[in-house]
Amino acid sequence: MAKEAVQEGVHTIVASPNQMDGRYINDPDKVLSDVDNLNNTLKRVGIDLRILPGQEIHLSDQFLTAFDQGRLLTLADSKKYMLVELPNDSVPPVIHQVISKLREHKITMIVAHPERNLALLNDPKELNKLARRGVLFQVTSSSINGFFGKQIADFSLVMLRQGFVTTIASETHGITSDQHYHLADAYAIAGKLIGEGKTNIIKQNAVRIVRGEPVDGTTIQEF
Repeated sequence: MAKEAVQEGVHTIVASPNQMDGRYINDPDKVLSDVDNLNNTLKRVGIDLRILPGQEIHLSDQFLTAFDQGRLLTLADSKKYMLVELPNDSVPPVIHQVISKLREHKITMIVAHPERNLALLNDPKELNKLARRGVLFQVTSSSINGFFGKQIADFSLVMLRQGFVTTIASETHGITSDQHYHLADAYAIAGKLIGEGKTNIIKQNAVRIVRGEPVDGTTIQEF
Protein backbone atom coordinates (compact mmCIF):
# COMPACT_ATOMS: atom_id res chain seq x y z
CA MET A 1 0.00 0.00 0.00
CA ALA A 2 2.83 2.39 0.80
CA LYS A 3 4.53 1.69 -2.54
CA GLU A 4 1.24 2.17 -4.37
CA ALA A 5 0.73 5.51 -2.60
CA VAL A 6 4.14 6.77 -3.72
CA GLN A 7 3.37 5.70 -7.29
CA GLU A 8 0.16 7.77 -7.09
CA GLY A 9 2.21 10.83 -6.11
CA VAL A 10 1.18 10.65 -2.45
CA HIS A 11 3.85 11.73 0.05
CA THR A 12 1.80 12.03 3.27
CA ILE A 13 -1.09 9.93 4.59
CA VAL A 14 -3.25 10.57 7.62
CA ALA A 15 -4.07 7.16 9.06
CA SER A 16 -7.75 7.16 9.97
CA PRO A 17 -8.62 3.80 11.57
CA ASN A 18 -12.23 3.45 12.65
CA GLN A 19 -12.99 4.36 16.23
CA MET A 20 -16.09 3.20 18.10
CA ASP A 21 -17.99 2.04 15.02
CA GLY A 22 -19.33 -1.05 16.74
CA ARG A 23 -16.53 -3.26 15.41
CA TYR A 24 -13.25 -1.46 16.05
CA ILE A 25 -11.68 0.35 18.97
CA ASN A 26 -8.54 2.29 18.09
CA ASP A 27 -7.73 4.53 21.03
CA PRO A 28 -5.13 7.32 20.68
CA ASP A 29 -2.25 5.54 22.44
CA LYS A 30 -2.55 2.56 20.05
CA VAL A 31 -2.82 4.77 16.96
CA LEU A 32 0.15 6.94 17.94
CA SER A 33 2.28 3.88 18.71
CA ASP A 34 1.35 2.04 15.51
CA VAL A 35 1.95 5.13 13.35
CA ASP A 36 5.37 5.60 14.95
CA ASN A 37 6.27 1.97 14.29
CA LEU A 38 5.10 2.17 10.68
CA ASN A 39 7.08 5.34 10.00
CA ASN A 40 10.20 3.65 11.36
CA THR A 41 9.58 0.66 9.09
CA LEU A 42 9.04 2.85 6.00
CA LYS A 43 12.27 4.69 6.75
CA ARG A 44 14.16 1.42 7.20
CA VAL A 45 13.00 -0.02 3.88
CA GLY A 46 13.49 3.24 1.99
CA ILE A 47 9.88 4.15 1.10
CA ASP A 48 9.54 7.94 1.00
CA LEU A 49 6.16 8.24 2.68
CA ARG A 50 5.10 9.91 5.93
CA ILE A 51 2.20 8.62 8.04
CA LEU A 52 0.35 10.92 10.43
CA PRO A 53 -2.08 9.85 13.17
CA GLY A 54 -5.83 10.26 13.10
CA GLN A 55 -9.13 8.43 13.47
CA GLU A 56 -12.44 8.14 11.65
CA ILE A 57 -14.82 8.44 14.58
CA HIS A 58 -18.30 6.99 14.37
CA LEU A 59 -21.00 9.44 15.47
CA SER A 60 -23.03 7.94 18.28
CA ASP A 61 -24.38 8.78 21.71
CA GLN A 62 -21.00 7.73 23.15
CA PHE A 63 -19.11 10.43 21.24
CA LEU A 64 -19.25 13.20 23.85
CA THR A 65 -18.21 10.87 26.68
CA ALA A 66 -15.32 9.51 24.63
CA PHE A 67 -14.22 13.07 23.82
CA ASP A 68 -14.20 14.01 27.51
CA GLN A 69 -12.19 10.84 28.24
CA GLY A 70 -9.51 11.85 25.71
CA ARG A 71 -10.20 8.85 23.48
CA LEU A 72 -10.64 10.83 20.26
CA LEU A 73 -7.83 12.05 18.01
CA THR A 74 -7.83 15.01 15.69
CA LEU A 75 -6.38 14.61 12.20
CA ALA A 76 -2.58 14.70 12.28
CA ASP A 77 -3.01 15.25 16.05
CA SER A 78 -3.28 18.98 15.24
CA LYS A 79 -6.14 19.66 17.71
CA LYS A 80 -7.92 21.48 14.87
CA TYR A 81 -9.89 19.02 12.71
CA MET A 82 -11.76 15.85 13.62
CA LEU A 83 -12.97 13.29 11.06
CA VAL A 84 -16.46 12.03 11.90
CA GLU A 85 -18.35 9.21 10.20
CA LEU A 86 -22.15 9.26 10.18
CA PRO A 87 -24.26 6.11 10.36
CA ASN A 88 -25.01 4.80 6.86
CA ASP A 89 -28.66 5.79 6.84
CA SER A 90 -29.13 8.77 9.17
CA VAL A 91 -27.84 12.04 10.57
CA PRO A 92 -28.28 11.60 14.34
CA PRO A 93 -29.60 14.66 16.21
CA VAL A 94 -26.60 14.42 18.58
CA ILE A 95 -24.48 15.84 15.76
CA HIS A 96 -25.46 19.37 16.80
CA GLN A 97 -24.30 18.81 20.38
CA VAL A 98 -21.05 17.37 19.03
CA ILE A 99 -20.51 20.35 16.71
CA SER A 100 -21.00 22.74 19.63
CA LYS A 101 -18.66 20.74 21.89
CA LEU A 102 -15.92 20.66 19.27
CA ARG A 103 -16.30 24.36 18.55
CA GLU A 104 -15.79 25.09 22.28
CA HIS A 105 -12.37 23.46 21.82
CA LYS A 106 -11.74 25.24 18.48
CA ILE A 107 -12.03 21.93 16.59
CA THR A 108 -13.78 21.77 13.22
CA MET A 109 -15.79 18.68 12.27
CA ILE A 110 -15.10 17.08 8.92
CA VAL A 111 -17.79 14.62 7.83
CA ALA A 112 -16.32 11.57 6.08
CA HIS A 113 -17.97 10.38 2.86
CA PRO A 114 -21.27 12.31 3.21
CA GLU A 115 -22.08 11.30 -0.37
CA ARG A 116 -22.67 7.73 0.84
CA ASN A 117 -25.11 8.63 3.63
CA LEU A 118 -28.66 7.64 2.66
CA ALA A 119 -30.31 10.48 4.61
CA LEU A 120 -28.17 13.07 2.81
CA LEU A 121 -28.68 11.38 -0.55
CA ASN A 122 -32.44 11.52 -0.05
CA ASP A 123 -32.49 15.03 1.42
CA PRO A 124 -29.38 17.04 0.46
CA LYS A 125 -30.81 20.10 2.24
CA GLU A 126 -29.45 18.55 5.44
CA LEU A 127 -26.01 19.45 4.06
CA ASN A 128 -27.02 23.12 4.11
CA LYS A 129 -27.73 22.99 7.86
CA LEU A 130 -24.36 21.39 8.61
CA ALA A 131 -22.42 23.74 6.32
CA ARG A 132 -24.02 26.77 8.01
CA ARG A 133 -22.62 25.48 11.32
CA GLY A 134 -19.11 25.32 9.88
CA VAL A 135 -18.98 21.58 9.18
CA LEU A 136 -16.64 20.55 6.34
CA PHE A 137 -17.07 17.61 3.97
CA GLN A 138 -14.56 15.03 2.74
CA VAL A 139 -15.62 13.06 -0.33
CA THR A 140 -14.02 9.72 -1.20
CA SER A 141 -12.07 9.45 -4.45
CA SER A 142 -13.71 6.10 -5.23
CA SER A 143 -17.15 7.71 -4.97
CA ILE A 144 -16.21 10.25 -7.64
CA ASN A 145 -14.84 7.46 -9.83
CA GLY A 146 -18.06 5.46 -9.69
CA PHE A 147 -16.81 2.59 -7.49
CA PHE A 148 -19.95 2.84 -5.33
CA GLY A 149 -22.36 3.19 -8.24
CA LYS A 150 -23.90 5.90 -10.37
CA GLN A 151 -26.15 7.49 -7.73
CA ILE A 152 -23.27 8.12 -5.34
CA ALA A 153 -20.98 9.28 -8.17
CA ASP A 154 -23.64 11.73 -9.38
CA PHE A 155 -24.18 13.08 -5.85
CA SER A 156 -20.41 13.50 -5.42
CA LEU A 157 -20.24 15.54 -8.61
CA VAL A 158 -23.19 17.70 -7.55
CA MET A 159 -21.45 18.34 -4.22
CA LEU A 160 -18.31 19.33 -6.11
CA ARG A 161 -20.20 21.65 -8.45
CA GLN A 162 -22.05 23.34 -5.59
CA GLY A 163 -18.93 23.92 -3.50
CA PHE A 164 -19.60 21.47 -0.65
CA VAL A 165 -16.37 19.46 -1.05
CA THR A 166 -13.57 20.69 1.20
CA THR A 167 -11.20 17.84 0.43
CA ILE A 168 -10.97 14.51 -1.40
CA ALA A 169 -9.44 11.49 0.34
CA SER A 170 -8.64 7.98 -0.83
CA GLU A 171 -10.07 6.15 2.19
CA THR A 172 -8.02 3.17 1.08
CA HIS A 173 -8.79 0.17 3.26
CA GLY A 174 -6.06 -2.35 2.50
CA ILE A 175 -4.50 -4.63 -0.04
CA THR A 176 -7.46 -7.04 0.11
CA SER A 177 -9.93 -4.24 -0.67
CA ASP A 178 -10.91 -3.07 -4.16
CA GLN A 179 -11.01 0.46 -2.79
CA HIS A 180 -7.56 1.82 -3.58
CA TYR A 181 -6.19 5.36 -3.84
CA HIS A 182 -7.62 6.58 -7.18
CA LEU A 183 -6.76 10.13 -6.17
CA ALA A 184 -5.19 11.12 -9.48
CA ASP A 185 -8.31 9.96 -11.34
CA ALA A 186 -10.64 11.76 -8.92
CA TYR A 187 -8.69 15.01 -9.21
CA ALA A 188 -8.75 14.71 -13.01
CA ILE A 189 -12.56 14.33 -12.97
CA ALA A 190 -12.87 17.28 -10.57
CA GLY A 191 -10.60 19.39 -12.78
CA LYS A 192 -12.83 18.86 -15.80
CA LEU A 193 -15.97 19.53 -13.78
CA ILE A 194 -15.06 22.60 -11.70
CA GLY A 195 -11.76 23.74 -13.24
CA GLU A 196 -8.15 23.41 -12.18
CA GLY A 197 -8.27 26.46 -9.90
CA LYS A 198 -11.00 25.12 -7.63
CA THR A 199 -9.51 21.62 -7.76
CA ASN A 200 -6.17 23.00 -6.59
CA ILE A 201 -7.95 24.62 -3.63
CA ILE A 202 -9.31 21.18 -2.68
CA LYS A 203 -5.80 19.70 -2.95
CA GLN A 204 -4.33 22.51 -0.88
CA ASN A 205 -7.03 22.11 1.76
CA ALA A 206 -5.65 18.64 2.52
CA VAL A 207 -2.29 20.26 3.29
CA ARG A 208 -3.93 22.95 5.41
CA ILE A 209 -5.87 20.37 7.43
CA VAL A 210 -2.69 18.39 8.13
CA ARG A 211 -0.97 21.60 9.29
CA GLY A 212 -3.93 22.66 11.41
CA GLU A 213 -4.41 25.79 9.30
CA PRO A 214 -7.73 27.33 8.17
CA VAL A 215 -8.99 25.84 4.91
CA ASP A 216 -9.89 27.91 1.88
CA GLY A 217 -13.64 28.30 1.89
CA THR A 218 -15.59 28.03 -1.32
CA THR A 219 -18.84 29.72 -2.21
CA ILE A 220 -21.54 27.16 -1.51
CA GLN A 221 -24.62 26.97 -3.66
CA GLU A 222 -27.18 25.51 -1.29
CA PHE A 223 -29.57 22.73 -2.20
